[in-house]
Amino acid sequence: MAFLDKLLGKKQDTVSPQSSSGVQQTTSGASAVSSDASSEGASAYTLRAKRGQDGQVLLLVVAGRLDALSSPAFETECARYLAPGVQYCIMECQGLTYLSSAGLRSLMTLSMRLRSMNAALVFSGLNENVRGIFHSAGLLKMFPVYVSVEKAVRSIRKG
Repeated sequence: MAFLDKLLGKKQDTVSPQSSSGVQQTTSGASAVSSDASSEGASAYTLRAKRGQDGQVLLLVVAGRLDALSSPAFETECARYLAPGVQYCIMECQGLTYLSSAGLRSLMTLSMRLRSMNAALVFSGLNENVRGIFHSAGLLKMFPVYVSVEKAVRSIRKG
C-alpha cells in the first residue's frame, strides 16, 4: 500500500465517508474504510475505500462475492464514499471471487451515480472468471479495465 500512497498522494485533510461507519486513519494519513457485509446477514464480501490526496480519486477494493444477497448492502456501502469532488473511482476486483447478475447491476448503479457526479468508474485486477463475466456482459467495451491499481492511477494522472 505504500506504493499506492505515493501514487494517490498523502492525504492532507481528513476526508470522512458520508456516514460514520468504520473510518480508520492509516499511517499515511489517508482514509481507509473496511466493511464486512456478512455481519449484516448478506453473503460475504469486504469493501475497503481510500481517497487520494486531492479527493479526486477514490479507490474501492472489493473482495468476496457480489450476488443477490450481498449486492444491496454493497450498493449502500459504496454510496457512503461518493463525496463531491471525486472524479475517478477505481474498483479493484482482484479478490472478487463471484459476480452474479445482481452484482453486475450494482456495478452499473455505482457507475450511474458516478456519472451523475461527472465522475468515471474504472476497474483493475479482474481475475479470469470476473473478466469473462465482464466480456459476456459487454462491460469490457463500456469501462476502462487495467491490470493493476497502479496502472489505473498512472493512466488517470496522465489525463
